[in-house]
Amino acid sequence: MPFTDRVVVVTGSSRGIGHALAQRFAAAGARLVLADIESGEDVRLADGKLARFVRTDVGSESDVKALVDSVLVSEGQIDLFASNAGISIEMDASAAEADWQRIVAINQMSHVWVARHALPAMLERGEGHLLITPPHPASSARSRAWATPPQNTPPSGSGSGWRSRTVVAA
Repeated sequence: MPFTDRVVVVTGSSRGIGHALAQRFAAAGARLVLADIESGEDVRLADGKLARFVRTDVGSESDVKALVDSVLVSEGQIDLFASNAGISIEMDASAAEADWQRIVAINQMSHVWVARHALPAMLERGEGHLLITPPHPASSARSRAWATPPQNTPPSGSGSGWRSRTVVAA
């Protein structure tokens, strides 16, 4: 997929893989929207302008919905949503319930919320991509991510424009 003038959203964009993704999409000419709970280094677009930043806590469904709504209003569409944000917390089975809830919300539920709020507009347009960066299974308290389309989503290859690909790198 060529990225010139495509609207790309990247969560977890302040550092690590998310920041690297943002830099690559920017260099490829994407209209980039960066999202993170903290601000990071600025990312310059191919035309020299700064990418738009939206402070977002992906551990909150209302924040994810607000991000998607904001992009749809300001940009008119989302061509690729890179759901990349994730955390690692050193903990074991006796860790506080709040720690477990936070890691599940960010590392797993955030992907559900992205699909729940971004996918309908993509399906209505007949195009769009979700790129989900699963948490590494070796990370503390992280579990393998899943890649299952939401209920009532047409199956891959049905002519709906929906395609599901799962890539797991160790």
